[in-house]
Amino acid sequence: INLLNAIAWEYKYTNPDTSFNILEEALALAEKIKWKKGQANALRNIGGYNLDIGNYPQALAYYFKALEINRALNDKKGIAATLGNIGIVYDDQGDYPKALEHYFESLKIKKEMVYKIGMAATLGNIGIVYFKQSDYPKALEHFLEAMKIDKEKGNKSGIAIRLGNIGNVYNYEGDYPKALEYY
Repeated sequence: INLLNAIAWEYKYTNPDTSFNILEEALALAEKIKWKKGQANALRNIGGYNLDIGNYPQALAYYFKALEINRALNDKKGIAATLGNIGIVYDDQGDYPKALEHYFESLKIKKEMVYKIGMAATLGNIGIVYFKQSDYPKALEHFLEAMKIDKEKGNKSGIAIRLGNIGNVYNYEGDYPKALEYY
């Protein structure tokens, strides 16, 4: 089941339909052997497939099924990841209050777990929502907090993303020299 999920991930962008078929196979096998964690992972990945193709209702349906299983298992990492995925769906749909609700719930769990890289990613997502709402001070606050963690962990790709996000804030505020500094 883990292997099927991993193979499906490899096909995610090159052949989404093949990815989906493999994920359905993973889910069917997990259900057959009654492995709940495998079911939750496959459901979350199928939710991701639906998110990628813009089928938001289906994405949410799969994510909420995965969340229910993760909560029953008390799988904090799975809960946090799935909450973040749900936040992404709401963010993509422009439902910023629901996006923030799920991102903050995910962040709280990641803080409890001391899952720093996950915290940085979620802080970045929160910053993006605030940026989309033109709340530049809150966006900047979250991007800077995320970058601090990324620097602490040596996460160069995360640092690069945050620098670009911070540059965007300064650009939209009209502080072009500061924007260029971060870009």
